[in-house]
Amino acid sequence: MKRTTFLLSLALPALAARAVRTTIRSARVANAPPAATTFKLLYTPLIPRIANNILRGRYRDRHDLDKGRFTRTDVARILARAWRYYDIFAPVARVEQLETLGSIHNRLGGVLIHALYRALLDEGLPPDYATELASDMLWVVYDKMSSFPLAIARLLARDPQEQVNTTLRLFLRFPFNPPGYEATAVAGTDVFTLDIYRCPVYDYFHAQGEEAFMLNTFCKTDFALAQVMTQGGSYERPHTLAAGDNVCDMRWYARPRQLQPR
Repeated sequence: MKRTTFLLSLALPALAARAVRTTIRSARVANAPPAATTFKLLYTPLIPRIANNILRGRYRDRHDLDKGRFTRTDVARILARAWRYYDIFAPVARVEQLETLGSIHNRLGGVLIHALYRALLDEGLPPDYATELASDMLWVVYDKMSSFPLAIARLLARDPQEQVNTTLRLFLRFPFNPPGYEATAVAGTDVFTLDIYRCPVYDYFHAQGEEAFMLNTFCKTDFALAQVMTQGGSYERPHTLAAGDNVCDMRWYARPRQLQPR
């Protein structure tokens, strides 16, 4: 018995290492930098949970309910196709040209959501419905990412606007930090002003000709984020890179905009 236990203690680490190497080899993204594979390994356990929560049970066609709903098998098929698209899109995302880990992470996040969108289109969904579902999955990720800086902000400040300001300052340290993102920020007592002139996620979608998709997914998360940061929070963005403007001029308020001093 002792000998068997001893042999197992020697074999298990080797077997575990072999399993890890096999997993990495199977996830490897050809013709892309290692960061693309690392991102894939990081999100492979998370995405199925998100996709099942968002997709499973939803109608396949909102205008023809006789087509039924997405099943667990459907979700597995969609995800398998999405990862194949990710392997195609990641090499052209040129993340090796990016200077910061945050920029790499966010651009590859764009690649993944783009891949999920294309997989949904392959299911025969109209573009607006596929965009909605992809946006819903993206929001879950954003919501999870925001929980840590939000918790810190609420520990450090009681004033709602200062909580918003602190949260955004933390985001500007990671993952929206320079030089990948070019931006100017001013924290005020009534508004946090953030002007972004360069966005690595926009650069990817612009190169793919998918600015409209970005505008209706990534660019919409900010409105919901304002509401999450503080009750009654609001957000304005008169101009947007994805809409063809030369800046995303973001304004974050801890109160509804109509209640702000003029």
